[in-house]
Amino acid sequence: MSFFKDVANIATKGGDVVTFSAVEGVVTYEGKPVANAKIIRRVEDKDNNSEDDFATTDEKGYFSMPSRYGNSDSVFQEVFAWQYMYVELEGEQKRIWYHVKHVKDEHGELEGTPIFLLCELTNEKRIWEPSPYGRRVISICDLKDFQGIDVNKELDND
Repeated sequence: MSFFKDVANIATKGGDVVTFSAVEGVVTYEGKPVANAKIIRRVEDKDNNSEDDFATTDEKGYFSMPSRYGNSDSVFQEVFAWQYMYVELEGEQKRIWYHVKHVKDEHGELEGTPIFLLCELTNEKRIWEPSPYGRRVISICDLKDFQGIDVNKELDND
């Protein structure tokens, strides 16, 4: 049985698992909004099946994407959804988000905090940790309202 049983459930409510929570964000380059950039969001399951959806930034660099849904094999099974996000600009892609989601709930990526990305394309990737034992997020973006740990800052302080 596939994690993506029904393609129609991937983009709309209908599945029992949130494979990628709703995302909002702003993309900038050297502090200036990036208009008309393509945002690519990919979810991959444990069997390497993947599905993409897309958004485009507006004149202020803003984008939003609704939650993605799928079906689990069992109500008792832990979820593993590999999440990727990219910004495509002038034919080049830059990864802005990587995470392995392991809970079925909306906003499970950041332990309840909605995902709002502040993506400066000149940033280096950083590692964010929701809690000392949470699943890490690798991103070039700042995570608005997120109270977790910026692992890179912690490592710099050692």
